[in-house]
Amino acid sequence: MAPGSYRQKRKSTKVTKALLITTWLLIVLLLGFGFLFISKEIQKQSEDNSQFIGDPSAPSVYNKNALVILTDSTGQDLMKFILINFNDQQSKISVAALPDTMETTVKYKNGSLREQFEYGGPLQVRAAVENALSISVDKHIVCPLGALEQTVENLGGVEYTLQEELYYKDSSGAVLTDLKKGTQTLNGQQVVKFLRYPKWGDDAESANECAKLFNAAINQYATEDTAKKIPQLFSDVVNQLNTDVSVMDILELQEKYSVFVNAKTPAKVISVSGTKDRGFKASEDTLKNLKEAFK
Repeated sequence: MAPGSYRQKRKSTKVTKALLITTWLLIVLLLGFGFLFISKEIQKQSEDNSQFIGDPSAPSVYNKNALVILTDSTGQDLMKFILINFNDQQSKISVAALPDTMETTVKYKNGSLREQFEYGGPLQVRAAVENALSISVDKHIVCPLGALEQTVENLGGVEYTLQEELYYKDSSGAVLTDLKKGTQTLNGQQVVKFLRYPKWGDDAESANECAKLFNAAINQYATEDTAKKIPQLFSDVVNQLNTDVSVMDILELQEKYSVFVNAKTPAKVISVSGTKDRGFKASEDTLKNLKEAFK
């Protein structure tokens, strides 16, 4: 090999090695800067998320509003609107029934709760209740009286004290309600008869009596045994319901139920009062109390 060719080959080899080393250094630098950038982005994302998540060691807050709409398929035109709030931080359950004649507004639609339901179903009623009380309704359940009757039977009845005898028969002479005064265990059919009773003093009294019955049932069944039954109770009637309550919602309630069990009698009625014009207009005190209980 000629001396010139040998020197040229050695020179080419040195250049190649230098290029390889330079390329390797560039790759290391790029990887380093990339890793640093990704680390900062992850840290920034974690800081942003912490604004919403808060302290992961802190207990989660369970504060949910459910709207139960009872409907009757027998032609008696019954409709009940019951708000129930579950608040595990305060270990309490608030119960209020709103008159079906309560005046509400949703965008350009004015009307009673009943009219809002007939116009747009449960979502329309949810919006009406949210607007009227400045609260958020988390879940809704449209429940026919038949499903309620079945649930009461599955539970074993509701112990309740009637302050007066309830007796009513329709124009044909058929007895629709016949309940004696005093403390007794109402079965599913009797609970339905109680709810159908049409002769309360006014819309507010009718709503409050409904709330008292639900309140009594919740306090009676604030037990560990009931907590175990919650998924099955829901499963037994879910096909009869129109609801956005999911199985996960039921399991979450079951998990939190021990808080209410420990409170012994966690449920409390939020009574309503107001005046009747075209429809029921809630008093300022009623609106204030409802906003506070269901905020």
